[in-house]
Amino acid sequence: MDDQEVDGLLEMVRGSSSLHRRFQNLLARLEPDARRLARFGWTLPMWATPSDMLIVARTTSARSLDTYFLRMYSDPNSYQYRSLVQTLRQSPQLRPWRAVLREVLRAYDRRLYRVVIPTALAVLEGALVNAVDQSKRRTDPKKLAANEHAQASPGIESLAWASIDEFAARLYEYRAFQGRAPRRLNRHWVHHGRMPPRGSRADALRLLHALHTIACAKRPARRSLLGLVRDPRVRELLAANGAA
Repeated sequence: MDDQEVDGLLEMVRGSSSLHRRFQNLLARLEPDARRLARFGWTLPMWATPSDMLIVARTTSARSLDTYFLRMYSDPNSYQYRSLVQTLRQSPQLRPWRAVLREVLRAYDRRLYRVVIPTALAVLEGALVNAVDQSKRRTDPKKLAANEHAQASPGIESLAWASIDEFAARLYEYRAFQGRAPRRLNRHWVHHGRMPPRGSRADALRLLHALHTIACAKRPARRSLLGLVRDPRVRELLAANGAA
């Protein structure tokens, strides 16, 4: 499917009230799954089809989801991995960090995950502020993500920001430094030197994946349609409404 065909499908979805309503209803039903996904440590995959989200909905543990995403990104020639790398290298939302992200991606490919994690944490915080607050005056990532979700347009944008909101709430969770070290990745403990990154490939990937979601969330419609039209059931729906 080329760019012209995708753009045509997007215009058809917008122009058909019946199809648009089905599309929005489908996305609204996915928000609990998107938040649940983020509670397990992963933001909304912007390449996901409804079938992918069904797999997520049936997954019952963080470890199983880690395995799922590691597998989805394991092949450098896969659609998912190529989408991730292209977005991190070319997205306008990430322009200030392109040089840094080139080095981060090289470190990831060399399995230097302890290098990737603190750098990706810093880039993620900057990217979140850059995407949401053009004045650069607000500094609480949790509030920024929550406010952006509250103002997001219904549909893919709202779904993406729901997952970012949930993800940020856990990544920036307050944990007293005199207490026990958190089991999951925590920005404060890593950046304030209370614990070194564990060197987990899953932790490194979850941050790069979150950057992909943030970069796509501000202009999500076309990219989300690219994922949707890969789902056979959605293609049938499009065909039934005159897209064939």
